[in-house]
Amino acid sequence: MADNSKALQRWFPDLSKAPDGDPARDTFVARYQDEAKNLENTLLQSAQHVLVGGDGDEKTPGFNWGGPPTRALGFPRTGENERIVLRELQKRFQARQRVANLALRGRVDLKRIVDFRFFNRLHEKFPEGGGLRGGVPLAQWPGLTPEVPAGPRSRSR
Repeated sequence: MADNSKALQRWFPDLSKAPDGDPARDTFVARYQDEAKNLENTLLQSAQHVLVGGDGDEKTPGFNWGGPPTRALGFPRTGENERIVLRELQKRFQARQRVANLALRGRVDLKRIVDFRFFNRLHEKFPEGGGLRGGVPLAQWPGLTPEVPAGPRSRSR
């Protein structure tokens, strides 16, 4: 599991980083948006022709790309909070890419990605949900509660 987590934390290849090991916000955001667009285009143009989102229906969010919180939402653009968010966005991209790769390799018969969501918030200080296409917070989806129960606890021997 630790190896899996490390793989999800890798930054995009060839992304320039500051001495602290993290990329500049604007550099990351531009690359994130380009990679998101490329991933969706790759799925659509593949032999599997995987669609993302709905047929002209803005309520089907597809990959739910969202983006980093903005200062307009009261979220600071510097410091540890921003690093946490950028790292989380990178991990979420990697998770989406893994699903896309399963479809592209023919391992999963996937025709359309209608709604790709994460249970945890991007950051505790960032209210997610309202800005996404579809705008339906996770807690309001049928059968889901606002708090995700903790999974089985591992026992140390």
